Amino acid sequence: MKPPSRYRKKLKILAIYEVVKESFYRSEEDRISEEDALDEIKIVINALKENGHDVSEMEVYDNFAKEILKWKDSVDIVFNLAEGIDNDVTKVAYPSFILESLGIPFTGCGWESFLLTTDKAKTKELLSIYNIPVTPHVVLNETPKTMPQNLTFPLFVKPVLSDASYGIDKNAVVHSFEQLAERVARVISIYKMPALVEPYVDGMDVHIGIMGNDYDNLDVMLPYGLMYKNLPDDEYPIRTFEEKFNPKSHVAKNSHIVHPAPFDSYTIERIQDISAKIYQICKCSGYARLDFRVDKNMTPYFLEINVNPSLYPEDGFVVSTRDIGLNYNEFIERILSYGYERSLTKSKIYKK
Repeated sequence: MKPPSRYRKKLKILAIYEVVKESFYRSEEDRISEEDALDEIKIVINALKENGHDVSEMEVYDNFAKEILKWKDSVDIVFNLAEGIDNDVTKVAYPSFILESLGIPFTGCGWESFLLTTDKAKTKELLSIYNIPVTPHVVLNETPKTMPQNLTFPLFVKPVLSDASYGIDKNAVVHSFEQLAERVARVISIYKMPALVEPYVDGMDVHIGIMGNDYDNLDVMLPYGLMYKNLPDDEYPIRTFEEKFNPKSHVAKNSHIVHPAPFDSYTIERIQDISAKIYQICKCSGYARLDFRVDKNMTPYFLEINVNPSLYPEDGFVVSTRDIGLNYNEFIERILSYGYERSLTKSKIYKK
C-alpha cells in the first residue's frame, strides 16, 4: 500500500524503552534478553538519527506517567520500544495507555492491542470465536494432579504470558504425565506465571509481518518459515530461547530462515488472509508479527501475535519488508509515519 504522507520536516522524537534492573531478573534468560533488547534499541535510534530526526531517550519506570509529562510539549512523537515496566508483563500496556490518555503521538499498537494479546490463552479463546485455527489447550496455575481432559501426548508447555521463546527449551515437549507435572512446576516456579499446555504440532514454525493502519489496505508480507537440520534425537524443530539468543548453540547453527515459506500459493494466501483478520480483531496499528505452527496437512495453527516485535535488521520480519521495497532505515521511517498518521486520526475522533 502507499505509505502515509510524510511530514516534511525533521521530527523531535522521544525513544522510550524499559530497562530491567537485575533485582527483577527471574532467570539467566532475563539478563540475556535484556542485553539483546538494549542492542536493538541502539540500532533503531541510530536509524532514526540517520533519517535526519532529533532523537532523545527515556527509560520507562513506575513513574512514567509523571516523567512523560515533562516531554509532552517538546516532542512530536514517541517511538515506543517499551515492553512493560520492571519485567512485569502485566504492565505491558501501561506505556501506550499513558501516551494515548495524554494525547501524545506514538508508534506501534495502542494499549487495547497489548491487553488483547499478552495472555496467549485468552487471545486463542478470542480468535476461536472468529473461526481462527487454534489448538485445544489448558492453563495450569499449579502442578497438575490428574491428566488434563481432551489433551494427548506429546504436549507443549510454556509460560502463558511470555514472548521471545522465554521459558522454551528442548524439554518443553513432554511425553508423560510425570514430565508434564515437572515442566508445569518449573514454569510456575521460575517464571512466576501459569503454564500454557497444548498439543505439540508436528510441522513448521511460520511467522508473518504486517504493517499499516487501514484494515482494507494493509501490507501483509510473505510468510517465512524456520527450518532445522542435524538435530539430535532429543530435540524438536521448535523455536527455543537458545536458538534465538545464542548464535553459537548447535540448534542456532543448524537453523535457517526460509523466505518465503515453502508452501503452495493457496497456503501462503490463507496464512496472509488469516493474519490480516487477526490484526484487525486485535485492533493492531502500525506493525505486528504473527506466529503460526503449520502442520503436515497445511493447517496454520495460530500461536501468538507480537504487537511490539523485534526490530533487529536480521530478524525475519524486517527482512520480509524487502518484499515491499524497504531497506532498514526506510522500514523504521515507515513505522514512524504510521504512528504519526494514527495520532492524526485519533485527534480527529476526539475532536468529534
